[in-house]
Amino acid sequence: MSTPNWLAIAVVLFFTFLRPTTAFQCGNETTLLLSSEDDIERNLAGCTSWLGSLKIAYDWNGPFWLPNITNITGTFSTETYRGNSYYLTSSSLTAIWAIDLESVGDIIFEDAPLLSMIYLTKLKNVDAFKLLLDSDLVPNTEVWIYMSSLLKARNIKMAGSFPFVDFPKLETIEEGIYITNNRSFIGYHVFDPVTTSASMAIDMPKLSQAQNIHILGHISFLSMPSLAIMSISDDYSTGGRYDGKQLEIYTNGEPLAVTFPSLRNVTDIDLSGTLSMVSFPALESMYGSFVLEPTINMTFNSRPLRRAEEIQLSGNVTNYSIDSLTSLDRLSITTLAPIDCERATAVWTRIHPSYTTNNYSNEYSCTDFRGSVTEKSKKPFPTIPVGLAVGIGIPVWLFFMFALWHSRKEKKKAEEIAKIPPPDYDAEMAARSAGGGEVLPDYEPRRSQGSESHPGSVIELVDMMRPSPHPPGYEAATGGGSTIVPAVADAGDADAGRATAVDGPRPGVGS
Repeated sequence: MSTPNWLAIAVVLFFTFLRPTTAFQCGNETTLLLSSEDDIERNLAGCTSWLGSLKIAYDWNGPFWLPNITNITGTFSTETYRGNSYYLTSSSLTAIWAIDLESVGDIIFEDAPLLSMIYLTKLKNVDAFKLLLDSDLVPNTEVWIYMSSLLKARNIKMAGSFPFVDFPKLETIEEGIYITNNRSFIGYHVFDPVTTSASMAIDMPKLSQAQNIHILGHISFLSMPSLAIMSISDDYSTGGRYDGKQLEIYTNGEPLAVTFPSLRNVTDIDLSGTLSMVSFPALESMYGSFVLEPTINMTFNSRPLRRAEEIQLSGNVTNYSIDSLTSLDRLSITTLAPIDCERATAVWTRIHPSYTTNNYSNEYSCTDFRGSVTEKSKKPFPTIPVGLAVGIGIPVWLFFMFALWHSRKEKKKAEEIAKIPPPDYDAEMAARSAGGGEVLPDYEPRRSQGSESHPGSVIELVDMMRPSPHPPGYEAATGGGSTIVPAVADAGDADAGRATAVDGPRPGVGS
């Protein structure tokens, strides 16, 4: 008699979906190294819980499958050292499937450059979730993570190429979230990303509380709409808080809008990179610093923030408004583009009425790299040097202008005189012959120098024109005589010019 079809189907469903749910704990607080599927079958067959740690051997080849195990009390990890061999790389591990795992102490998957899928769809609680998948800082292949049931974690540290980081049910992070595209180093208190061109989209719609959040790299999308509280543990120095940065976002990809619509409790905020806008509509008070350094042009509005210990604006902030502030201990504005510092000074003076340029020198500064306005280094107006310059400069300028005016006046007068034509010569001579015209003065010939008893003799014009060809003393040596040499002239000149010769001899020089 053949088995009914319905019975066959029931048997299949029973063994496939209705497996025994009785917990069966295995392990003895040790670490089990799994190098092959045979190791899994031999050591974990029938087990639902493992007391201790499970480690995937570095030489595992292909995808890793862990069935039935729902709880691991220790660590679930990849092998990075064995004996005296360190920095081992799981170079052939391609995927990790643990579809029944609900709770685990720590998850640490390191140095697996070919790992492309992590499937932990039932995992609800984990202490530490750590993915450092790059090997020797060489970027790994893209990794897709499926953790749709995760509710709570102590901390999450991820470094690698993660196109999409989605924790749809995650509500609480006791310490912090640290995510970057690629790592240079992630330690206990150090988190330094390296630049990469791969982008990542991050979505945590239910996350309401975290102590620290650090996301750095090429971010294409960021959404944490329910995040409201970022508290600090009692141990302020070891709570996983780096360099006074409680909420740190750095992006180097396409312009990113950063908004936390529900965040109302945070100590320090540090935002930098290719930011198109930042918005905190529920944040009214913070007891720490707000640091903004965009690498592309953007504006900043502090509303509704009323109180902060410190605000630092730098980089490519092109415009700002901080009018909502009523309490502020330190303000620094140092931008690459010219910025209007008068509004910042007005707000600072309103909050600190006793402000002058001589006090609050370390608490307030506003400047830009082009040096348009510098409140911090502003000096009193130099009244004495300016007064001296004005007192001396104005008279010199007036004298120069007067000299220039006088010179132009004389030049104009000379030009006007030059334009007057001279009188007609014949008409002028006829007028003088008739006794009219200008009367010329009587001619007085020049005399030689003499004494009181012997007046000097007259020096005729010809004496000036024809000096003696003889050396000085010649006349005295020869007994006197004329020292004048007649000039060579034509007949007319001789007749006219020698009229005085017939009257008598001319005396020589000194006679």
